[in-house]
Amino acid sequence: MAYTSWCFEKALDNDPKSADHVLLLIQQLYRLERRLKKRNSTIAVVKRVREIYVLPILNEIETYLKQEKRRCFLKVVSQLR
Repeated sequence: MAYTSWCFEKALDNDPKSADHVLLLIQQLYRLERRLKKRNSTIAVVKRVREIYVLPILNEIETYLKQEKRRCFLKVVSQLR
């Protein structure tokens, strides 16, 4: 996750809106994981929190990246015409 975060920080110069959106979602993931660690959560609690809170965030990131991939592709294609 750290490398992914770093990549999006580098992308802030090229596409601040998109990069910032993903970085905010990644921050939410880190925040949840820190809380779990701070509370010495059991494996069962960690699993449940990840199912309820983390998975939707990851799904949102995936959906957003797919949309952005399409948007970027269409942008490139339109520039070729």
